[in-house]
Amino acid sequence: MTWTLPRVARWGALLVLAGTIGAARGAPLAPPEPGFRCAEARSVAERLVCARRLLALADGQLAQLYRQAQQAAPERDALRTEQLAWLKRRDSACIGQRTLAQAEADSRVHACLLDTYVARRRALRDIVQPPLLPSGLMALPDAARRQIALDRRGCAATQGRLSGDGRVLALEVGCEAPRPGRRIWLLQPRGAQEFDVQAGTPELGASDPHGEQVVGTGTELLWDRDQLYIFSSMEAPGSAASGAVHWAPVTFVASMANGPARLATVPERLTVLLELQRQVGRGIGDAAPADEDPDLVGGSPVALARQLFWLSDAARGTISLATQAQGQRTSRILAMGSWELARLAWDARRLIYPGGAEGLLLLDTDTGITRRIAGTGAGDVPLAWQPDARRLAWLSPRPCGGLPASAGSHVCVATLTELGR
Repeated sequence: MTWTLPRVARWGALLVLAGTIGAARGAPLAPPEPGFRCAEARSVAERLVCARRLLALADGQLAQLYRQAQQAAPERDALRTEQLAWLKRRDSACIGQRTLAQAEADSRVHACLLDTYVARRRALRDIVQPPLLPSGLMALPDAARRQIALDRRGCAATQGRLSGDGRVLALEVGCEAPRPGRRIWLLQPRGAQEFDVQAGTPELGASDPHGEQVVGTGTELLWDRDQLYIFSSMEAPGSAASGAVHWAPVTFVASMANGPARLATVPERLTVLLELQRQVGRGIGDAAPADEDPDLVGGSPVALARQLFWLSDAARGTISLATQAQGQRTSRILAMGSWELARLAWDARRLIYPGGAEGLLLLDTDTGITRRIAGTGAGDVPLAWQPDARRLAWLSPRPCGGLPASAGSHVCVATLTELGR
């Protein structure tokens, strides 16, 4: 299951995952806290950490990882010595002889501290649990990217869904310009760098402009064996001439073998399957903790097992991915960044989310352990996750697997063989 919230999208009508959230109430999400008491902060670095939300989150996450690493490391004393040495290197490399005022005024200090925390966090995370190593990496070749417009500026993959066996990726590509607009594509690998490409719909054109601030693209994708059903909308013929543009719902069925066909009616069985698909991510319990956040991004809550996740826009552009376990009274922030954090993938107990410079991260809600997905990096976002096949597709600003550089977005597909089903 994946969920996408495009950058203040120009495509798509509102599509909610867990139901539209009503008027927000209650207290805002608590700001992130560092791993030490700010009342006891003495050094320039500590005082900066307490003053900056991103640094406070980085320090708090590092402290948690350090505690977990102490339980996993064979030599705790050696780990403690290493951590103290890292703190000295952090202060020396990023602060030097600067005063607090000088450090606050120098943007390089903030960037240096963030980079230093990322590197240390990655090292500790890998002590707690080794990174997941994707196998059978496949990259969408340049010819296929050109065919589906991913090499063009202003075009992006807005959502994806893998078939039940993980062999075919359905991909929605949306462009800011009316042409080529929106379209669904089917992609099936034939080799490490070869894909068969099949159109899943005709060109859908621009989407409903009423979706200026949306939590989806207005299109839902449903796999039923080797056939993909697409529930979307198209501009009704002649509607533009009247001055009031009207979008009519449309349903297509497509396969690699037969291409797309429009359905005049939707069989009841498909309606049932679509509703069952929507239930994944609703989980047990309700969205009450998220509903109490006045900065909640509507439609973003995802409930997996007994843990709730949602997006909060308290900093107006700096987005927080928050979580709260059922039965607990406090929430915490998993990550902070921009709207890329709305690109999530999940199954009944795992959440895959963008971890900034650490790449893609996979959280197991049963164990509470988060693991890096090796080979991913800054700017990578999940597109689709098929837990039965353990197949993951993601979007990257860089060529997959270190291939020669080329412009545009890159689609990568691999199997996480180390994960149980």
